[in-house]
Amino acid sequence: MLFRSVLAANTWTAGNTYEYQLSVFDCASVQSPWSASRFATTTTSFASPTIAAPTAGSNEYSSPVELDWTLPSGFTLVDAYRVQRADASDGSGVIYYDSGVVVSGAMSAMVPLDSVMGRTDYLRVAFRYGGLWSAWASVNIVGQLASPQIPTVTAYQP
Repeated sequence: MLFRSVLAANTWTAGNTYEYQLSVFDCASVQSPWSASRFATTTTSFASPTIAAPTAGSNEYSSPVELDWTLPSGFTLVDAYRVQRADASDGSGVIYYDSGVVVSGAMSAMVPLDSVMGRTDYLRVAFRYGGLWSAWASVNIVGQLASPQIPTVTAYQP
């Protein structure tokens, strides 16, 4: 027999501490003793960092581009960060680049661009503190990199 208690999301209040105990049933429906009390504090995700550079809508002519950010008020350090370059500000579309989780307190990353002239990309960043992730911050840029042109050689006869 399986027993499970589920509380709807709206029954939890961020910042509150909840006490819980566990007990299980074996295959013969014999219940175990209850565990010792455990406590969990609920939280929401942290506010997103603020992107300092590049500025929204800026044309970028070289790769990689430097993405700089600052932390929300109250934060002085972080455990890790993650950076992406995507075709949508919410990351729902194509992800062209993803740094993965970078264990570092840095607030700057180099993001490679590709040579698609005039395409709008979104640079996104989130940080981790105490095992919890912030919301994403996003800024749009316009890539102005072009594929190298095939050289033209002209010979003149004197």
